[in-house]
Amino acid sequence: MTSLPSEHSDSSNEPNSDWFQLFSSGSAVGYKKRVGRLDLYSRDGYAWSGKKQEYELAARQSSLRLNSGQRIFHGDIIAWSASSDDEGQLQLVIVDETGETHVGSQNSSQLVRATELQHGQRRPTAQKRVGSIFIHPHYRQVFDTPLHSYLEKDVRLGGTPLRLALALSLGVLLTALLQFYLNSGVDPLICLVGGFISTLVGSILEVRIFQAHLSRYFLLQVAPRAALYNGVIFSSAYALAALATVPGLPQQLGGQILGALAAFIFGYLLSFAIIAIGGNIVQHYRIGSPSN
Repeated sequence: MTSLPSEHSDSSNEPNSDWFQLFSSGSAVGYKKRVGRLDLYSRDGYAWSGKKQEYELAARQSSLRLNSGQRIFHGDIIAWSASSDDEGQLQLVIVDETGETHVGSQNSSQLVRATELQHGQRRPTAQKRVGSIFIHPHYRQVFDTPLHSYLEKDVRLGGTPLRLALALSLGVLLTALLQFYLNSGVDPLICLVGGFISTLVGSILEVRIFQAHLSRYFLLQVAPRAALYNGVIFSSAYALAALATVPGLPQQLGGQILGALAAFIFGYLLSFAIIAIGGNIVQHYRIGSPSN
């Protein structure tokens, strides 16, 4: 990997400003840091300018450092001992959405906060950096367990499930509107194809923008939540359509409730299958991955 300048070699007057390491097509291409409202870019971490640099992914700096003072970023693989080449002793550095740094071991689902590694006021330092999950796909597999622990937080918060649910529903809706505009009719199978395509696009955006690792384990956590959202959307759409079109609705309320329940079940099962399959395709063929 590219050697990083130490914290003290930063030519700016704000050595503690947040840095991001930039990646494109599976390679490190430079750095970005924010000074006030201004974003500065650098190829090597020494010479900075306001000229925007193209990149696909930005990994935030962690609170950890190498012994030399060099920065460590989200996704880096580190060794606490300079003589350690055993993968079992390496650790993955994760910086969450709040900026807090965690480290995870290869076969442990337990993430440890960097602050828990401190001794008194001394910040822990690593001996060497051996790679990054954004450059070396091999390490994504090696550290699959701690990655799951980190990504499960997004499932509980509803980030990925809600975005994929909306992508599928939007695809179905736009396909239906386009068919109605062109042919004055709607083919449900074509709507399903539209929903599947939009789910693929949504999954690619999850990888590109939100750095999601769409493993099968993660998808099995995401799909039920996303399917629940779409079940509610489908049943609500059925109920609204019934209110607008069915005469004598109070007399047929029982039947309409059963229809809404059927729409919920249909939407749930359909969404579960489409999101699980679509996400698995994106992950399997590494579509949208920075390593492509």
